[in-house]
Amino acid sequence: MKETYTIRYRQPGQLFWRKVRNVKGDGVDGSFRFFHAEDDSILYISSASEVYFPPERQAIITHKMSKEVGQPIQRN
Repeated sequence: MKETYTIRYRQPGQLFWRKVRNVKGDGVDGSFRFFHAEDDSILYISSASEVYFPPERQAIITHKMSKEVGQPIQRN
């Protein structure tokens, strides 16, 4: 299973979406959102930004959780 995904985001006031490819993790830290890429680079953006996450992100998270727990995890 490919464990990276592509997100799209735009800062407040911007017209065009930007892409970040090969993201393997993301999170929120205070007033910033961050994306951890496969090449170990980290991108910080404002938490007020619009972010589009693809459906594969949830599948990747569920797969990682299943590996960590050692048993299958199902979404309802």
